[in-house]
Amino acid sequence: MPRNYKRFYVENAFSQLCDLLTDEAERQETILSLLRAQGEAVRARDAVAVEDRTRAIELAARETAAGETLRQRALDRLFDYYELSGDQQTMSALVTLAPPRWRDRLKHVQQRIRTALEDSRREVRINARLIRQAQRTVDACLELIAAAETPARGYAATGAAAARGEAIPALIDTKG
Repeated sequence: MPRNYKRFYVENAFSQLCDLLTDEAERQETILSLLRAQGEAVRARDAVAVEDRTRAIELAARETAAGETLRQRALDRLFDYYELSGDQQTMSALVTLAPPRWRDRLKHVQQRIRTALEDSRREVRINARLIRQAQRTVDACLELIAAAETPARGYAATGAAAARGEAIPALIDTKG
């Protein structure tokens, strides 16, 4: 490869990779915001909002998966250029080999993605705990309702045994 072409090739590859990773960082930060909103909706017992946030998270996750091929292709171009193979093919290795202007940008976007992913994992654990707690509350209420139903007493006006028991109010507000 002529020297100018190599420089153009590397500049183009780093530019494309940085753009793709910046898009991914923004997507991961959006997912984090959606996870936080989902947790707020669970706390507010707003099932519709929980479902809406969940659908939005799923859509963003599909977009992440769809972009993986493009990001990997851009990485592979640089791995090939720098002749990295096997265990050497990491983002960290590429950052150390990158020209200084790309190195700083790659480090920054890598940190954004890492932070968003770590925070998202924490939010997922919190939301899962909140949802399990809400499910236990619903289950307990249903058990109380089922236990409060008394068997029918006596006979109906037609002389036949009464068909249903009467329900005794048994709901407890567990909000707060």
